[in-house]
Amino acid sequence: MKNIYLLVLVTLICYSCSKDDDINISNANFTTTDETVYLAEPCIFEAADSLGKQNYKWDFGDGTTVKGEHTVSHQYLESGTYTASLEIGGKYQTKTIKVLPGRISYQIMNNSNYYLNVLIYIDNYEAGCTKRMNINPSLNSNTIYTTSNFFVLDSSTKFSHPFGISIFIDNSEYTFANQFLIADFEHHSIVLNDATLLVPRTSDGSYNGETYTIKDLHTY
Repeated sequence: MKNIYLLVLVTLICYSCSKDDDINISNANFTTTDETVYLAEPCIFEAADSLGKQNYKWDFGDGTTVKGEHTVSHQYLESGTYTASLEIGGKYQTKTIKVLPGRISYQIMNNSNYYLNVLIYIDNYEAGCTKRMNINPSLNSNTIYTTSNFFVLDSSTKFSHPFGISIFIDNSEYTFANQFLIADFEHHSIVLNDATLLVPRTSDGSYNGETYTIKDLHTY
C-alpha cells in the first residue's frame, strides 16, 4: 500500500510539472516601442500573447538573448540594422530594428534670405561636439547625429545637453542670446530666419545688451 501511495504522489507531481510546462499560445507576435531607435535608447519588446509562462526566447540580433520574460527592454550600443526575434512554443516572429548613429539628432533649417556660415556645438564650445557648415538661403542641413557623455537632467527628467550655435557674418561671430537644451533620443529642428535674434559672441561670454536680427547684420 505504501508503494501505491508513493506512485500516486509521483504521478501527481509529474502531471503538475507537465501542466506548468504547457505552452498555450496562439502566436509569437510582438510589438516594440519603436522600430527606429537611437544609440542606447531603451526599446521595449512585448509579446502579444502573455500565456507562455517562462518559455519566451528573445534574440535581439546583436548577440544578446533573453529567456523567460514576456516583456523585455534592450539597448543597442552600435548603429546598424538588426533582426530581433521571438520564439515560443514552436512559433517564431521577427522584426527589423534600425539603430541610428547617435543619441541625438538635429538639423539646421535656413529659412532666411541669406547665406549662413554656421558653427554648432553641444556641451562645450571649445571641447564639445562641434560641426561647421555653410547653408544656402531656404535650404536645410543634413540630419546630424552625435553622441555625448556629458548631460544635465532637465525639468522633465530627460538627459539633455547644452546646445549652442554661432553664425559668422563679415568676419564677426554672433550667437543666440540664451543657450538652450536638447534632449537625448529626440530629433531637433533649429530654425533660422531673417528675424532670428543674435548677439555678438565674446571670448568671456559677456553681453552688453546689443541685439541684432540676421537681416540687420546683412544690411551693414
